[in-house]
Amino acid sequence: MNTTFLNRKPTDPLLNIRICQALSTLYGTTPESTLRTIWPEVITSNENIDFRPLDDVTPPTAWMSTGGEMLVLCGGTSGQIHVPRLIAGWSDTNANWQQSYGASGAFYSAARAIMDSIGPADLSGINKFYLCGHSYGGACMQAMAAILRGAGTVGIKIWSYGAPRAGTFRLGTFITSATNTRFYADNDPVRFIPPHSSEVPSLTALEDWRLVQGCNQQVQAPNGWQLEADGKIVETEGNATVLHAVAFSIAAWCTDTYGFRSVNHGLANYITRFTNAYNMLTPIEIINPTRPREQPETLTVRQREHIVDQGLTDIDNTLAVMPNVNTAYVLPQVPPTSPIRFRRRKVGRVWGVKFGTEVVAIGPGKRKALKIARAYNKGAFATS
Repeated sequence: MNTTFLNRKPTDPLLNIRICQALSTLYGTTPESTLRTIWPEVITSNENIDFRPLDDVTPPTAWMSTGGEMLVLCGGTSGQIHVPRLIAGWSDTNANWQQSYGASGAFYSAARAIMDSIGPADLSGINKFYLCGHSYGGACMQAMAAILRGAGTVGIKIWSYGAPRAGTFRLGTFITSATNTRFYADNDPVRFIPPHSSEVPSLTALEDWRLVQGCNQQVQAPNGWQLEADGKIVETEGNATVLHAVAFSIAAWCTDTYGFRSVNHGLANYITRFTNAYNMLTPIEIINPTRPREQPETLTVRQREHIVDQGLTDIDNTLAVMPNVNTAYVLPQVPPTSPIRFRRRKVGRVWGVKFGTEVVAIGPGKRKALKIARAYNKGAFATS
């Protein structure tokens, strides 16, 4: 039996410094040596490692496996690059309420893409999964845990850093058999997303309404470990008094100040917090303070329609002023005989561009989507 899997303290600051450092390499190059440094800290065996970065998925991901165990590291969003992927994920009709176990569509869709890229053959022989992620990647790893749990896997351990709420209370309940260790800095705003519908109209406009209702009824943050500036690691459910108004606009969340590109949300802040904790004489302080719980939000049909209208306006305004294509997407060079083309398609409530089944761009609007599709076809089918 792997005692590391059972007995590794989730609040070990040194281990988490190393995990954060490894996650930070996913934003640029993905050196194998960086990931190898944390591998023996998580899994006892360090032999015959199969290491692979997934260059064809967003968010950036790398995985290593040996002896029936797999470590997956998943990076966060880079803001403008992933706005189309977020919108497409929220609009994904395949990520329905029953299939996603209460996970938000954007995170569920990304988790499925990661698993598809790893491949069923490599996943089939694994009986213990160690899933690590920052921000968007942390939420994706929780959604991936739900998918694995739904397939019967019970050996799952999750580390997330600054992850948004990955879905409803149902999701957290479903993955209770996993060791779900959620870290967040006390000055990180992203941990409160998604909040109530009235505070995130764009999500309300695109997401499955039953999932939105679930978030409205149970939005309290799951139990986690709060990293404070003085080095304390405090067990808490989060501070329900923090305002969520900054979530109103997608564009606001793509700035360097208020959202998932803020310095408080970055991995450097988490590395600093864990370093402070590691340098303390008694770095772990387990406190479970009594916090006022957030109140559920109940909407009338008219209120819901108004919020949805706000959300669609927000999406159009955001895509009009920001890159509305995945700027990390590499345009394929397609043989002229290929039946696959870039095509304008409706993606939930918005217009997008698909190449086969993959959404590669989002509007804004029907005309813009067609314009992007034509430009992509011109580039992909160009002859030298």
